Parts: sequence; C-alpha cells; structure tokens
Amino acid sequence: MDGIGFKALRLLWRWAEDRVVALVQGCIRIRFQPCTWKTAKGILLRKHGKPTYSVAKAYRVISLLNCLGKVVERAVVTWIASYCETNEIFHRGQFGCRQGRGTSDALAQLVAKVENAWFQKRIALALLLDVKGAFDRVNKQRLLRRMIEVGIAGNIVRWVDSFLSDRRAMLVIDGRTGEIRSMQAGLP
Repeated sequence: MDGIGFKALRLLWRWAEDRVVALVQGCIRIRFQPCTWKTAKGILLRKHGKPTYSVAKAYRVISLLNCLGKVVERAVVTWIASYCETNEIFHRGQFGCRQGRGTSDALAQLVAKVENAWFQKRIALALLLDVKGAFDRVNKQRLLRRMIEVGIAGNIVRWVDSFLSDRRAMLVIDGRTGEIRSMQAGLP
C-alpha cells in the first residue's frame, strides 16, 4: 500500500543494509508493529472456469501486506523457530516451520510407517487434518503465555502481542476500498 515493494527493499538492502537491520531491531526492541504494517489489502480474484461470477464462491481473496512489515515478521519468525529448534521445544512429529523438514519429509515418514505396518501384516491408519485457517483462530493470550513458559524473550513476546493486535483489512472491490476491522476470534 505504501508503494515499497520487495524490489525496492532489495535495493535498499544493497545501499543501506545497516539501516534495514536497525529498523528490524528497533521494532523488536520497542515491541511494536506499526498499524500500517498490520493492514492487509484484500484483492478479489475470479476463479477460473466458473459458470457465473454473480456468487461469492466464484472468487477468492488474496491478502497483501506491507513489505517492510513482512521483513520484520520474517526476522521474528526465524528467531522463534531457531530458539524452539535449539531448545527442543518442537514436537518430534512437527514438520512445519522447521529447517530441513518439509512436506516431502512428512510424506516419506508416513509412507515408511505404512510400509512397515504392511510388512508386519498390520493395518495402517492416518488421520489428516486441514489446519489452513489456524492462524486466524489462534488464542492470543494462550499463545503469549506459552511463549513465556518456554522462555522466549519478553521483547519478542510483546512484539507478537503487538503484531496480533488491531489487525485490519482493506477490501478492494471494483476499484473501491473499504476498511474492515478483524472480527475473528483471537484477533481483537
């Protein structure tokens, strides 16, 4: 929304890496994510091959966020993931948000367990859950409390609190915009 895309940020990084680093560190140090970085711009896109575009199901929404905000978010996510990996906080069966453990690793492990069960003439059962909308429904207070319990630094916890508070969405329909405050659970 501010017109500063990742192409411009790459140039800024080449010219003033120290300033970008200082900006990220400053946001974390003061435990604050600016409101403009928490406003998503929702764009409606038509789904291909729909018989009519007069119904809402014929569209999907993509959400665009401020690139500078995404840089700070990525730095915090990387730090939290590294902390959790180093301190063995992740469950051994967790694959998301972990270095060197992706979808293909999870599938390989599943296939190995199924083949092992078949080899032993046993039955294999898998329960697969779609948790696509989990972030939208996170209980912020429980998340913050858990972060404190596992020993994550206070400035990171307070930054996450700021990041999850007062989220907004600006929906773009036919060139017109309207601001919507998030009404979903966990995002007051």
